[in-house]
Formats: sequence, structure tokens, C-alpha cells
Amino acid sequence: MLNERKGFIEQLFKQYKVDASAKSKLFAEFLNEKLVVETFDQVQEKQNIIMSHWDKKVKLDDIKQASLVMPNATAGKAYTFTLDITKKPFDDIVAYDVLLPENVGLSYDAATNSISGNPLVSGDYTMLFKFQIADSEDWYEKPVRFVVNANPKSLWKDLPSNQEDPYWKADASQTAAPFGAHHIVAASKRGRSHAHEGTYRDDEFDYVFFEETGWGVVAVSDGAGSAKSSRKGSLIACDAVLDYFTSIIPPEDWALMDEAVTKFSQDKNEENSKALSQLLIGNLSKAAYGAHKTIAEFAAKKEVPIKDFAATLLFSLVKKFDFGYCIASFGVGDGGIGIYDETSQTSSLLTLPDGGEFAGQTRFITMPEIFKDDIYFKRFSIKIVEKFTALVWMTDGITDPKFQTDANLNKFEKWQALWNDLNGQNDDGAKVDFNKDNEQMAEQLSAWLDFWSPGNHDDRTIVVLF
Repeated sequence: MLNERKGFIEQLFKQYKVDASAKSKLFAEFLNEKLVVETFDQVQEKQNIIMSHWDKKVKLDDIKQASLVMPNATAGKAYTFTLDITKKPFDDIVAYDVLLPENVGLSYDAATNSISGNPLVSGDYTMLFKFQIADSEDWYEKPVRFVVNANPKSLWKDLPSNQEDPYWKADASQTAAPFGAHHIVAASKRGRSHAHEGTYRDDEFDYVFFEETGWGVVAVSDGAGSAKSSRKGSLIACDAVLDYFTSIIPPEDWALMDEAVTKFSQDKNEENSKALSQLLIGNLSKAAYGAHKTIAEFAAKKEVPIKDFAATLLFSLVKKFDFGYCIASFGVGDGGIGIYDETSQTSSLLTLPDGGEFAGQTRFITMPEIFKDDIYFKRFSIKIVEKFTALVWMTDGITDPKFQTDANLNKFEKWQALWNDLNGQNDDGAKVDFNKDNEQMAEQLSAWLDFWSPGNHDDRTIVVLF
């Protein structure tokens, strides 16, 4: 302490141009005088007070200037944010509290150090972060701006479609029912882009199960958005397919198909393969062409171009045998039919998507050239599998957001993601309980169709056999 006092006095003398070098003994006595010692201690104390005050001011300024970011929320969407004040300069804080605007829908939980809730109104808000630092009883405030963005869903109108239109149909349709030894659930919903303009649901689905033969038929169709009466085209297409297998197919073909499938399962030789293809693909082809012909006849009767009723068409014949399942399918247009099996970790795409050269371009059952082109027979598939978790038919309102590309339709992980999504692994927590005793299954699937996907607002239709 003496050396510090000596250095301080020497600097003071130097400041006042006092030379004590000739009086070293007197200077030594002077340093230890009570007045000098007490005065030096007082000066040191005052200096410490000044520096402590400066240090506090710096800490406060650093905290106030530092960025404390509260992420933006979205109206109508669950929100959680945990404060982190462990890093500099916030680690100088010894106590704090959070004040949130009233009626914003968010609250602060000191126990978990988190802000959470479900904000309902969009806008700019300010969270007030109150804090104390060491050696201070004062509370300080740091305003933190945050934004509650408008929910994109709320920006879409839901205008009713014109029920007086001769081709009007409900904006949504859903159903669930037994399907032989299995169960089927289906839902179709008008897309946001159509609801926003008060136009119609262009998608359609239908199915039938024949108890006497054990065969079932499932069809889905997506009316072209550019065709003014495509909603009627999709309806006619699905009806025509079911009509063929209900009343037009030669009755003896059911038994012949059973025989062909059984023989092929036992011996996959060329002869059995050819017989199987002739019967199954032959009947699928007649059903597909029947759909085309029925639409053409309807268009002629109305004296309008057939292209006004342009629609895709995907359908399958399905039957359970002792050795497994036979699924014979046809597809024209986008969307897809697929088999997903969770146990074996496998999936299979049963149709050939028509993506077209340009985005949004596809082929339709109304085009007569599809029955003559080089890929016509690639539109058919026959699949025999031992088991499956789900057999799924989808229009592009599902495949576009959930698979993104045609190539992804061939990837098991994408089908697994879709199945997990249907089972509740999504941001909305929308879940379908695939249980034959679940009376709410169709409504759950319809609610799941409301998922949000930027840029994907088309009609959505999905049919699941499980």
C-alpha cells in the first residue's frame, strides 16, 4: 500500500511541478502522516466508486445494445421460444422478468424460461425485458420488437360455388367403408385456389366392392383446371369405370381372371403371363376406353368440344387371394397409385405419371391419341404382393406437395413420410386413425387434406385401402 501511496503522491507532485528529491527524508515522513494516509484512502475509494460506476454503465449499455431476438410468430399457429441469457453480455444479468402485451395470446413461464402460446392477431408487438445486474438494486428495461405474421391460410377466401350450375357438386366429399377383408377411406376437397374464386371441385373418386367375386374397383380423376367443365368430366370418368365392371364386363371374365392370377402365382411362365395380361389388361383397357367414349358421347350431346371435360384417370382392380393380392392398374395423367408396406420397407408405384414437357402439362382420358401412342401399354401394371400396409390412390393435389417430383414417387422414404404424415407427424397434428372401428376416419382424412404447402393449392383427393 505504501508503494501505491508513494507513486500516487509522486505523480501528484509532478502534476504540480513540485521537486522533493532534495528532501527525501521529509518526503518519507510525509507519506506516513495520518492526514496523507487518510486522504489517499479516500481518493482511492472515490476512484473505485467512479470506475465501478463506469463499469456498470458499460454493462448496461452493452446489454441494451446487444441483439435479443424474439422470432416472429404466425397467427393461429402454436409458438414457443426459450430465452437464452447465458452468453455475453447477458451473463451479467442476475435477475430478470418478461412483460408481454395483453391480448397477444402469448405468456411467459419463468420456470421454463419460455414464451409460448397461440397468437390470434397479426401485427407488430413489443416484449419488455426487465433485468437487474450485480451490485445494483435498480431494474432496467430493454424493449424487444417481435412480429406476429398473418396466417397465410387466413388470406384465402372461401367463397361458395354456384349450386345452380348444372355440373355443380359438393366442395368436399369423404367416406369410409368395409372393402372385403379390408377397409377403405377416401376424401376429396376443393383446393384453396378454387375456393378463393368461388369455383368448383374438379376432382372425383369412386369405388365398388363385389362380394360375389371378391374383386374391388377404385378410381380417382382430376379435372383439368383449364377445362371449363372438367368437374363433370372427372365424374363421368369414374362412373364409367365402375359401370364397366358392374354391368358391361363379360360375367365369365371374373372366374377367368381368378384362374389366370392363380396360375401365374404358381408358375410365372410366358404362357401364364400372356393369359393374365390379356384378361386383366384387356378389361382395364376396355374400361379406360369406355370412360373416354362416354365423355365423348356426352360432349357431342351437349354440342361442346370434348376437351371441355378434360380429366385424368387412375383406377385399379384389386382382389385378395390365399397367396396374396392382385392389383391391376391403369393411369393417364399426373397423380399416382402406390403400394406401401411398412414391414418389408418397400413401396411400388403402379402408374406412369404424365408430367409433360412443361410444368402443369399432362395427358387426359379425353385425348383419343393416348389409345394409339407408343406408351399406351406402359399405362397398365399388374402387381402381385403377399401383403401391404396401404394401397393409395392420389391426384396431383397430393403428389405435388408430398413427393415434389415424379422420381420421388419411386422412393420408399417418400411413401414412408406420407404414411407418417397421415398418422399425425405434421405441423398441424392432423391425424387419421386407420382403424376400421373409427367412425371419424373419413372426417379425419378430410381434415388432413387442409395441410399447408406454399404454392400447392389445387384440389386434393386421396383414397386409402388398408
